[in-house]
Amino acid sequence: MSETAIQVVIFSDIHGNPSALNAVLHDIEQHGAMDAYWVLGDFCAIGYDPAGVLDRLAQLKNAVFIRGNADRYVVTGDRPQPTMDDVRKDIELLPLFAEVTSSFTWTQGYLAGRGWMDWLAKLPLEHRLTLPDGTRVLLVHAEPGADDTQGLHPGLTDEELSSILTGCEADLVCVGHFHKPMNRTVQGVRVINPGPVNNPVGGGDLRPSYALLHVDESGYTLTFHKVDYDYGIAIAATDQCGIPGAGYIKRLLNGQIRPSWMDAWDGVAHTPIFESRRFEQPVSPLNINGALLFSERERWRWHQSDLDLEISYYSVDSLPNLAYVTSVRGIVIRSGEVLVVTNQDRTQHIIPGGRIEKDEALLNTLHREIREETSWSIGSLRLLAVMHFRHLTPCPPDYPYPYPEFLQVIYAAEALEQQPDSKLEGDYEQESHFVPFDEIATFPISDGQKALLGRLRAAM
Repeated sequence: MSETAIQVVIFSDIHGNPSALNAVLHDIEQHGAMDAYWVLGDFCAIGYDPAGVLDRLAQLKNAVFIRGNADRYVVTGDRPQPTMDDVRKDIELLPLFAEVTSSFTWTQGYLAGRGWMDWLAKLPLEHRLTLPDGTRVLLVHAEPGADDTQGLHPGLTDEELSSILTGCEADLVCVGHFHKPMNRTVQGVRVINPGPVNNPVGGGDLRPSYALLHVDESGYTLTFHKVDYDYGIAIAATDQCGIPGAGYIKRLLNGQIRPSWMDAWDGVAHTPIFESRRFEQPVSPLNINGALLFSERERWRWHQSDLDLEISYYSVDSLPNLAYVTSVRGIVIRSGEVLVVTNQDRTQHIIPGGRIEKDEALLNTLHREIREETSWSIGSLRLLAVMHFRHLTPCPPDYPYPYPEFLQVIYAAEALEQQPDSKLEGDYEQESHFVPFDEIATFPISDGQKALLGRLRAAM
């Protein structure tokens, strides 16, 4: 192999779906080391975990990141159609306008809270480079000089595409934006779209896709790849994360959105041939990006069955795969004290909370469960840890929950106001009271909960 040979991966349009991104990155690893990554924009918005995507992308070496239109909307406050002027002309557009605005505002708040806004604001519109064989490359999200418009989609005629490319001063133009893979050459300029990692449009093969560029001084080759992943994970996470417009996002995930440009395309022209394969080993949906605090075993009683579980506690800074989160809990604190809950059997614990109900957002569950169990309202939430449960016994009949593994999320929360009428009568959690931190060591709580408390005190 030539000393100048390099291998580059190209992908685009992740839209806040770390499950799909992890699937793509896992498949890329099967091709060996990459010399560079070209990531063509739309990283965060219109997806359930915007910061989780950026956390993962930040780990890539020698990566070039290009701004997409959705990234610009998050940073600047610009929004896609309909605009307010459109609403003034047609009041029936108001619900759609409100949904779009709320969705981007949700994403903006999510990323601002995680410190990613400055990074997004510095993304370039374009990036140019020259390959070892002399090929001039332009990386841009939609088309030369723009991160929006309908893009260089396959419905354009040769004349239309050639007109847009006039003066681009590139031999290879790599784009995303229109969420369909494409491989096309006009007037000596090759235009490729690796296809979207997330939010496919128009039906057909909905799997995430990417492209690999192999190049040395003698020339380059491009191959296109599709990978499998569990769409159910993304759909369940979208239901649970609380993002406005979840119904629209799920339609995107299922390929049910058809953009207008597809009316001018036969559905076949300029589509690349894919080198598809299934994973040799599937990506674990329960990978937790955090430090292990403690691990223990417990026996639970479920109906007539004894369930033996291994429980591991992880300190985390980001949410795990929400499709496997069954419950959310909180350590409630007040002026150097922690809330201790006493159950009907007189056992005690410091993590009130409970199961997420159907169509209920994670944090809504946390507020509701703590009010119902302790009568306290809470605020100043901070993600603290994740509890990973692994069953050690066979799955009991009619067991309705994830098996053999599931997760629970732990937050730290400040007590705000006691509301006695909000406590459920006859609940398993009978009473609660605040205890100074220094006295908790004498209480009969589990070692895992003590490890959580130590993690909280270290962070205070």
